[in-house]
Amino acid sequence: PAVQQLSSAVTSLGTALSALPPDPATLSQSAGSLVNAVTAAVTAGCLPALPAPSTPTPANAQKCLVDEVQLLEAALGVVAAGITIPPNLTAALQAATALVTALTAINTDACLPISLPVPTVPAV
Repeated sequence: PAVQQLSSAVTSLGTALSALPPDPATLSQSAGSLVNAVTAAVTAGCLPALPAPSTPTPANAQKCLVDEVQLLEAALGVVAAGITIPPNLTAALQAATALVTALTAINTDACLPISLPVPTVPAV
């Protein structure tokens, strides 16, 4: 269920990005849902938990942790751009591009048992 929630959250973000022009507030809400879904996937054991600084991890887990942190950072960037007054579409799309890069890395590094959908970020 956690992986499906994550996949759905990414799909919702892709839908928000496909609007012309995308609404930064909607992007922000979708990115917030994505952050919650990543947290749920970690809690369910689908993605590795962020380690304590001294915890050694296997090579692939390390890659997945980096991918996960980049995904969360990008999602929070989309949230931040959407909650500014007025919402900042340029910043939201820049953060969404970083989010797509992180999703691609998660798929490439085989961090999950399925590949997540990777939305397309429109040019503005």
